[in-house]
Amino acid sequence: FFLLNGYNLYEDNNNKKSAGLLVSYSPNEKLSFGYDNYLGDDSPLVDSISHFNVYNNIFFNYEFNKLKISTGVDFAFQQNSDLSDLNKAATMWNAVFALSLSVAKKFNIYGRGEVFRDPDGILSGVSRNQNNMETGLKIWGATLGTEYKPTENSYIRLEGRILKTDMLQKIFLWNNENRNNRFEAMVNMGVTFP
Repeated sequence: FFLLNGYNLYEDNNNKKSAGLLVSYSPNEKLSFGYDNYLGDDSPLVDSISHFNVYNNIFFNYEFNKLKISTGVDFAFQQNSDLSDLNKAATMWNAVFALSLSVAKKFNIYGRGEVFRDPDGILSGVSRNQNNMETGLKIWGATLGTEYKPTENSYIRLEGRILKTDMLQKIFLWNNENRNNRFEAMVNMGVTFP
């Protein structure tokens, strides 16, 4: 159990407390799953309307020989936040599915697919689309990559990712043109210290 000053605030709000719960279970070293949540109202004190938020996360991890699978689903609703009717609750959800395969002692390949749907902007915020209508973020993405571990506590990764929003959400700028998709190629390196 945990008690918070807020979930997504950039200012102190000690008059409104939030709470949450995390439960996880591992029946063996290869399998784990769990649930966590957040319950609270992050709206500023000057806002007299309640924006009570219930955020839920379910996750699952499994390892079989050289294959690792991770998946998770989030679902949230928030009072008085629907953009078309502020007296109704707004909802958002997202999901992720990731695979990693060890193809050699120090070499992995991996892939990840994800979708994020927050049409009323309760987590992503609100922007105007190409029709000048307020909307929250609606996006999906896919990633493919390779990882080399020269030592137990270091890695080098090369990955490619595509992100795509709804047709009317042209949030990516490329060559002075707003687009609804983006491709990225990245090289990442990291070291952890015991």
